[in-house]
Amino acid sequence: MKIGEIKPITLIRFFREATKERQHTHKRISNARSVLNGIMSYAIEEEIISHKPVSDVNFKQFTYKPVEVQSDNVFSRDDTHKLLHYLSCITEPYSLAIQLSFYLFIRIGETKAIRWEDIDYENRMVYLHRQATCERTLNDDLTFSKKEVKVGNQMKGNTSHGFRKQFLTDEAIKILQKARELNPHGVYVFEPNGEIMTTDSFNRRLKKYCKEAGVPYHSSHKIRFYNASTAFDGNNLTTLGYLMGHSETATTLHYLRNINKRKNDRFAFQKLGISS
Repeated sequence: MKIGEIKPITLIRFFREATKERQHTHKRISNARSVLNGIMSYAIEEEIISHKPVSDVNFKQFTYKPVEVQSDNVFSRDDTHKLLHYLSCITEPYSLAIQLSFYLFIRIGETKAIRWEDIDYENRMVYLHRQATCERTLNDDLTFSKKEVKVGNQMKGNTSHGFRKQFLTDEAIKILQKARELNPHGVYVFEPNGEIMTTDSFNRRLKKYCKEAGVPYHSSHKIRFYNASTAFDGNNLTTLGYLMGHSETATTLHYLRNINKRKNDRFAFQKLGISS
């Protein structure tokens, strides 16, 4: 439909149909609502419409898919060991990037943006002060351009807490040494085919390796959930918050899953050689 022809009742009927059998979670519908809101805001700026009909829709009237139990939606300790063991014999950029992610409290965008100059072997540190993001430009005809990978010094959340350093374990250093052999003259640590990897390509490769290793697939973001949950000992929440790059304790708490299932889970990082 032309955007000027869309009315509140149009959207109500659409979302009522989309949610009638609880096919989608509240978050997914909220994301769709946000996209519509952004498009209509742009249309107002261009004087195509004078009011956003999405603002007149009461989204509380719809039924949503129950959110799955979060504790079951992360990498388990045993599956992580199995996956890392499988990847240890595979030396290619994606495999190495996935492995390193399990040894650092790091976002996928930060992993992609690590440069060789950020590695301090003498002090066994990696400095995180940039991230790589995939962006698309909204064209005048409301179509999007092709995805472009951009690296910026603005960290997620746009706060100073994102700028931090991480300790490099023996395992992490070995991974970086392998990456250096693959990419001795590159600017960034991980550059498959001479380019910075995208989040989509990282997750596709992660999914492939999970299948081959015989473990359930979870996205790259869930690696951070595993790292935080496994390193938490009941007393180090502030330290975890710093390592994760969080400005609020509540955000760090959101990442803690499965912390009571096994008595020795908190020692998993030590067993993997990961320092918290």
